[in-house]
Amino acid sequence: MIIYRITKYNPIYRDKDGAYLKDEWTAISDIGKSYGEIKLTCIQYLKVEGRYLKALELILSKIDLNLITINEIEKYFYKVNNSLVKNLYDENMKILFNKLSDNYCFTTKEELMNAIKLILREHLWGKIVVKNSNFKIEFGNDLYVYLNSEELPKELIQSLTNIGVFVEEI
Repeated sequence: MIIYRITKYNPIYRDKDGAYLKDEWTAISDIGKSYGEIKLTCIQYLKVEGRYLKALELILSKIDLNLITINEIEKYFYKVNNSLVKNLYDENMKILFNKLSDNYCFTTKEELMNAIKLILREHLWGKIVVKNSNFKIEFGNDLYVYLNSEELPKELIQSLTNIGVFVEEI
């Protein structure tokens, strides 16, 4: 198995140990804060989140939805107090949040993508796994995504890069 790190962070700004050196926003909770001379807006956040979602959707598109589950769930029940982001949560996301549990099998692509949104937005943590395989997607802090899989085809890595995420073998 190979571990890939998928992020918004350009690897040219990593030191020899892999630490990211550039000061950038790292979470939805940074909306409204300034980094350098740039204030993170909801639109900017959603644009980057959309890249992650497109990339993960592309990676997961060849896998039978019935085999995809979420494990080791942790739920974070904090309230969204930032008025800039309150409208980003629709009723389907709230319902899904309440019904998710370990080994939950997704019934629709929308459910799967909403679970990933909730993870990226730091309301959930869990591993997306494929039954009867070693394939899994783990999520770290600061919008780090780790994909454990067989070697990815070069064409897929190029497609992910074209979406606007960086794929690094670690």
